[in-house]
Amino acid sequence: MLAGNALAGEPLSTAELLRIACAIEGHPDNAAAALLGGFVVSAAWTDGIEAIRFDAPRDLRAVLFIPELRLGTTDMRAALPSAVPLADAIANLGAVAVGVAGLATGRYDLLARLTVDRLHEPYRAAVYPQLPRMIEAARSAGAIGACLSGAGSTILAFTDSMAGITRLEAAFIAASADTDLDGRVVVVEPRNGGARVAARS
Repeated sequence: MLAGNALAGEPLSTAELLRIACAIEGHPDNAAAALLGGFVVSAAWTDGIEAIRFDAPRDLRAVLFIPELRLGTTDMRAALPSAVPLADAIANLGAVAVGVAGLATGRYDLLARLTVDRLHEPYRAAVYPQLPRMIEAARSAGAIGACLSGAGSTILAFTDSMAGITRLEAAFIAASADTDLDGRVVVVEPRNGGARVAARS
């Protein structure tokens, strides 16, 4: 999409590119993050897509446990109830509001609140029984926050130090052995730059 826009003389704005990307990919959270980079909050409205980005904290790292277990998105969505308790919905909305505001203002310790979920992880644990143990292992090892990544099966934990990375890697490996969940640990750095067309050297 970006290459085509560049070849055509860049007639499309970022907003237009985002609209097309979301139509192709189907999920504004994925498309907006890839296009814009950084920490992105997005929503699809009846009259278009809204996406707001800000830079991810410089020292923040994501430690991922990627299981060999494959969980289909359709199956994981089927595990969700059609209605949830009001108290759980209120708790999640509060966590998202405070967590995103905290990240935007440099309080990334609030990832600890942002990553505590009551709307999907408890239900998906019925399909993915190792999930609670893996998340608790990361939190006990000092993760700033830990959660299921999307519908899974990857588990995501945040830290801001090399010592934290080492502790999380060890915690994931130990918990995976305890739960017979084979997988690998990968450490990634958030990228504040989005998709771009690179000049050939």
